[in-house]
Amino acid sequence: MINKIILVALCIALLTYLGLAWMLWWQSGTIDALTADKARLEASVDSLTDQRDQILSSVSLAEQNAKRHADAAASLRLQLQAYERGNCDANDPGCAVDYINRILRDRADRLP
Repeated sequence: MINKIILVALCIALLTYLGLAWMLWWQSGTIDALTADKARLEASVDSLTDQRDQILSSVSLAEQNAKRHADAAASLRLQLQAYERGNCDANDPGCAVDYINRILRDRADRLP
């Protein structure tokens, strides 16, 4: 009778061991799939991070270009106002040439 109990206990232990081994094997497949998904997602995050950095760089460059163009427009606006008033900067040859041409045209209009 004790031999039967020991045999049944050993069978139960063997089945439990085999069941646990099968569960570990099944979980290892799940872990491998999750590891592959994690690697794919990390690569995707790296790619998206690179894209974000490129966008931020482009935005910064666009802001610098916009500021440069706004400064150039303001400078040209001041030069135009100076030309319209007849005030020329001696350091700006273009303005001086325009001013001289304007004077010559005004004098030519006054000649008989």
